[in-house]
Amino acid sequence: MTPLLSAPAIPAERLLWLAVPLAIVWVILRSARNGDDRRLLHGIVRGGVQLSLIGYVLVPLFTLEHDALVLAVICGMCCLAALFSLGVLGKGPGLRIWPLAVMSILPVVVGLVLFALTFVVKGTGALEARYAITLAGMLSGNAMNAVAIAGERFLAGLSERRAEIEGRLMLGATGREATAPLLGAALKAATAPSINSLIAVGLVSFPGTMTGQVMAGEAPLPAAVWQMMIMGLWVGAATFAPRLFLHLLQGAWLHGHRIAEERSRSTVHTFEIGQPLPAPAEPSVFDERPPDELTRGFIGRDGQE
Repeated sequence: MTPLLSAPAIPAERLLWLAVPLAIVWVILRSARNGDDRRLLHGIVRGGVQLSLIGYVLVPLFTLEHDALVLAVICGMCCLAALFSLGVLGKGPGLRIWPLAVMSILPVVVGLVLFALTFVVKGTGALEARYAITLAGMLSGNAMNAVAIAGERFLAGLSERRAEIEGRLMLGATGREATAPLLGAALKAATAPSINSLIAVGLVSFPGTMTGQVMAGEAPLPAAVWQMMIMGLWVGAATFAPRLFLHLLQGAWLHGHRIAEERSRSTVHTFEIGQPLPAPAEPSVFDERPPDELTRGFIGRDGQE
């Protein structure tokens, strides 16, 4: 049995074996004809390059001693996470509501990192680079996925149930009251993966942090304690960020008794801030002349009484 502290290294060429399951995944996605096969290839190439370079980038980042620089790095990570989270909505609407995603992800990630390193982890600074940047990367990634799911579900619901929502608005409901069912459904979809992971952890799945620590030689119990903290922060990021994002979307998308709409090239039903739809023209009841037998003696043939 190989000791934990001397776990075998994986030569880079052995990673080529991963082409077998990934090729099967590509065939499945290709048969679905939804464009995800191209996104898979893009993700494989991009992820491989980014992971290859991250080792060289983390070394100087972990030596940062100024809190302001560490905070700047975390802000950059959150801004990129916000941008990637809106990719599912298309370039048009995604870029327009990118500030809302930043305002949702950034304060949540920074707040949770400061909370964890101040009250939970002892012996580190509140923004010590080695811990703060690593935690921020985990939390921003989870918040990114949750915001993407919440935004897509909420905007699709606005399109599918537009008449129902506008009817509630005209009956006197506020915008937040009219869209409350959509918000609840979107938030449930966004938090479901993290809650399911929390329920199954240790029984069905072993999280990456705990697995990495154990394989590196750490005792299982201390590794489990770290994982408990990370899972708690993970669920928090997957709940706080989409909830704040949905709150901002509610305020931005509803104007009076109308839902602002955008005609974009995105395949998802999306909307644009500040462009209310024109009111539909009501058909006139006098467009056609009534039959002569009903108007004889009242209206002449020239339309005069």
